[in-house]
Amino acid sequence: MVMREIAVTRVLIARYEPLVGRRYAALPAFLANKKAIINVRNQDSRCFGYAILAAKLDLDHHDHVDRPSKYDGRFHEFGLDRLAYPVQLDSLEEVEQQLGVAFNVFSFFDDEGKGRYPLYLSRVDANNAIDLLYWDSHFAWIKYFGSFMRDITKHRGGVFWCKRCLCHFTLQTAYDAHKQWCTGIEGCKTFHKMPDSKKKV
Repeated sequence: MVMREIAVTRVLIARYEPLVGRRYAALPAFLANKKAIINVRNQDSRCFGYAILAAKLDLDHHDHVDRPSKYDGRFHEFGLDRLAYPVQLDSLEEVEQQLGVAFNVFSFFDDEGKGRYPLYLSRVDANNAIDLLYWDSHFAWIKYFGSFMRDITKHRGGVFWCKRCLCHFTLQTAYDAHKQWCTGIEGCKTFHKMPDSKKKV
């Protein structure tokens, strides 16, 4: 068969807008009421840098920690002045390596902020990394991760959180056992336990 003519040609054009960190965005009331997140009111595209600085400096909560002026002039201390802003989500691993600072990024898929999930986990040390929240193209620091997630458990004491799958455990031993097998919400490992050789099954 030989093609003799092209009857119709369609060209579809779409504007590419990568997910990036931009200026201040208000938190949903559900998350704001937790008092667990430091959300700097920046008016430029450096929200990622402000969020990292908020965690690194950890200013007293009476010191207007949401004001950009508290962090301006300190970006160079942690190499944040050398980043390309706005920070894009697909460059987080590269940024982590460049800064030498371990960080995780969480987000939510609903309007209230209840549908939380891990967006990026540190390739260096996810358990002890700085926790960030990303929504509406904006980054903020999750200062109190336990309070950020507290509503999903009725246990009033301390718990151990798996930041890969957001499960929680009341015992360190249970948490440690879980960590050996958890690969997060995008995959799972299979645990094979063979029966006792003397036991009939």
